[in-house]
Amino acid sequence: MSDYIYHIGNDYDCINKEYVILSTDKGQQITVALTASGVPFKGRYDKESIIFDYDSDYKESVD
Repeated sequence: MSDYIYHIGNDYDCINKEYVILSTDKGQQITVALTASGVPFKGRYDKESIIFDYDSDYKESVD
């Protein structure tokens, strides 16, 4: 992977957001898993970490 920052997810309406910061090089795989699971999220990742927020109603799926 390159040194770029990738913006992921879409804007969504939600009152209770959860925030996640992970030190990982698996940002692309996590993004694919969140999308495939139907979790509304928005964030960014690079080669060292992923940062995103999501609708807390989907906490079990994200965990």
